[in-house]
Amino acid sequence: LIFFTTGFRPNRLVRLRNSLIELCTPIFNNFFIQPLHISYFMILTVTEVITETHDTKTLRFGFSKDKRISFIPGQFVMMTVPTEKDGKPTVVKRSYSVASSPTKDYLDLTVKEMPNGFISKQLQNTEVGQEFDISGPFGHFTFNEQEMQEIVLIGAGSGISPLHSIIQY
Repeated sequence: LIFFTTGFRPNRLVRLRNSLIELCTPIFNNFFIQPLHISYFMILTVTEVITETHDTKTLRFGFSKDKRISFIPGQFVMMTVPTEKDGKPTVVKRSYSVASSPTKDYLDLTVKEMPNGFISKQLQNTEVGQEFDISGPFGHFTFNEQEMQEIVLIGAGSGISPLHSIIQY
C-alpha cells in the first residue's frame, strides 16, 4: 500500500497512514505480507552530546512515557534542522541511522562533520536542551533475530551507526 499526498501537515499524514495500516493489517497478515512499521513525528530534546572523535558527535535524545520512537535495529530517522540560508530562516531535513538499541530509553544519532557539510557542521555545535523534529523510522536494512542466528557485520566510518544499533540489540 503506497500513497502520495500533498497539502497535508505531517501529523495528519501520519494519522491517516496509521489508520490505513490498522485497517489493512488483517489483510496483509492473511497474504503473509509484512505490514509497514508505524512512523512517528515528534519533537525530541537532546539530553546528552557525546564526542566520539574530533569530527564526530553522538546526539542522545531521551525518551519519556509519552515520547518514544519504536524502531528495528538498522533503521534510520529524518531530522528536521532549523537553519538560515541566504539570511532567511529555513529548515533542512537529513536522514541519520539510529546508533542505539531499541531496548534503551534513548535514541542516539551519530553525526560526522563533512568537509562541505552544511548541516553536519551545524550539528557539531548542538547543545543539551535543543529540540529537533524527528520522524521515522524508515528503512529496510534491519536485523530480524528470528531469521538471523549468526551474522557478520562489516562497516567503516559513519556507516557503522546502524551496525552499532544491531550489535547493542
